[in-house]
Amino acid sequence: CILGTPTVEYASYYKSASRYFNYSYVTVKWSEVENATYYKVRITKADGTWKEYDTTYTAFYSTNYTDDFIADGMDGATVIVKAYGDNDTFGCWSEDVVVTKYGF
Repeated sequence: CILGTPTVEYASYYKSASRYFNYSYVTVKWSEVENATYYKVRITKADGTWKEYDTTYTAFYSTNYTDDFIADGMDGATVIVKAYGDNDTFGCWSEDVVVTKYGF
């Protein structure tokens, strides 16, 4: 690992379902890695299915309106983050962090 390893600060989701309206989102925040140009976020559901997202920020946010993967919620899901830099450099995956349900 040439670049540093990000540390996930928090990972949470919210899901609301009513008769006429369904809404869910997932949000992840991690530490910045020096010389990183973008990050890859991998969310793995309890059933083993996973999806990766690329972002240039140190946070990620997605809703069920733009991504069907999170529409059923994130019960039992985990998230890891990896930093990428110039010239095909990259860091190690972060520690697995459980995505917690956000409650009001």
